[in-house]
Amino acid sequence: MEEGTGFVSRRGDSAFAPLYGAARTLLAREGRWRSVLASHVRPQPHDLIVDMPCGGGELAQLLASLAPAARILGVDENAAAIANAHARPSGRSPRLSLVHAAPGDLAQILGPRSATKVIVTLTDIHRAVEKTRRLNAAREIIDPLGALFVLDYGAQRTPLMRSLRKAAQAFRDAPPSQAHDTVAPLIRSAGFVAVEEAASWPTPLGAVSLYRARAS
Repeated sequence: MEEGTGFVSRRGDSAFAPLYGAARTLLAREGRWRSVLASHVRPQPHDLIVDMPCGGGELAQLLASLAPAARILGVDENAAAIANAHARPSGRSPRLSLVHAAPGDLAQILGPRSATKVIVTLTDIHRAVEKTRRLNAAREIIDPLGALFVLDYGAQRTPLMRSLRKAAQAFRDAPPSQAHDTVAPLIRSAGFVAVEEAASWPTPLGAVSLYRARAS
């Protein structure tokens, strides 16, 4: 999910900055979404699972603990996040790797069509072109029979969730929240099929959805 708390208010209003930053940090550290995602990914011994961006590597480590024989690759463009993850003491699985790399570099690192499962988090970006870039990178590396899992702020179906999302977006150059789903069409446009919303849960920054799709 979202890492860090730094942001610039497009309104120039810093009154709620500490509250917003605290909410982002709480969301990044909150473990519920990781447990929900892991229950859907269901890592198997033969899997090669890519998690991008992996942040501090907490999800990657959880997946590795569930399937020690699986190969888990966490990737993040934030060099500091990867450095912090490596500096943290842990009994990390030898089959788990956390690397500093851009999504577009993954095909060279892994080879095309090699990942059995790819996890893409989009909550840290809001422009459709950036989301599409990350999804296209996943499309390049996923096996034709592979599964995609996407985390993002999906449809805000209740007045409360729309209000929370609107408040969060007031501090960012982001489009307004939507009552309908705008994420699934992006996943389909990247070439994935059988796209479905597998789960959704409320957060202090709006409702987050987990989407599941197939490469073909």
